[in-house]
Amino acid sequence: MQEAWLLELGVTPYGEALALQERLVELRLQDRIPDTFLLLQHTPVVTLGRRASGSGREVALAVNEEELGRNGVALFEINRGGLATYHGPGQLVGYPIISLSGKLDLKGYMDRLCRVMSSACAHYGIGARIDKGLWVQAEKIGSTGAAVVSRGGKHVTMHGFAFNVADQSSGFSLIVPCGMASLKVTSLEQLISRQPPLDEVAALLAKAFKDEFRYATLERVALSDLE
Repeated sequence: MQEAWLLELGVTPYGEALALQERLVELRLQDRIPDTFLLLQHTPVVTLGRRASGSGREVALAVNEEELGRNGVALFEINRGGLATYHGPGQLVGYPIISLSGKLDLKGYMDRLCRVMSSACAHYGIGARIDKGLWVQAEKIGSTGAAVVSRGGKHVTMHGFAFNVADQSSGFSLIVPCGMASLKVTSLEQLISRQPPLDEVAALLAKAFKDEFRYATLERVALSDLE
């Protein structure tokens, strides 16, 4: 069993977090850091995956880019799969920067990310199912999307999962989640009629990540440790 790092940040603009992910991926490819789990929240942002590029924007967005700007929501095109998703405060986002060993199995990896979120749901007595994301009955509580950077026979992940702790309905109304206009999202707050403390949920996700990926330890580190 190997060791891993946990890097927890507060509410972070998406561009800063993306640059940090790219830096961590480079360090991991060079074996200068162990597997690292980045856990944070974002200022309001819509990200567009590869399927939403070009004409796919019309399918992915429920409003035009000008309206996003008027609502203070940033927009980024990124290299993960999928269409559009929304991130905002009250949603915990996990970015595992990990080296995938052996056969590259992206579906299996994404299902493991869903099990991390499902473990947090179970703590609050919520049953959830995995189907290209995490669902509670017909409503989506957690999304996944990943990219893999390969070099010299190594495969390192970036992007990851987003788990709705507080109600995110207003943010998701700006997009067409998964290209499905009828798709509804939910959150822990809506399901248990209160918003659990974010640090409590973050601790549950960190423990579930450690257990799911079978790390011996998950050591909390700071940005200064990357210098």
